Amino acid sequence: MHRFIAPGPFSIGSECVLDAEQSHHAVKVLRLVLGDQVGLVDGKGAFAQGRLVELKGRAVRVKVEKAGVYDA
Repeated sequence: MHRFIAPGPFSIGSECVLDAEQSHHAVKVLRLVLGDQVGLVDGKGAFAQGRLVELKGRAVRVKVEKAGVYDA
């Protein structure tokens, strides 16, 4: 599963928009399509798993299906 850096916190059922650089990488480099499953991290310990629900221009939206926080 491919992982992307995205702004957290994440909650189940919410949607997250990837920034332009992450969106470009998802669509143009990895050639992901609607419905593909991806992982999200915020760099502060939060993580999520979700599916691509919109590939519009340079803004990819991910619907969060699972979310959590890494315990140290």
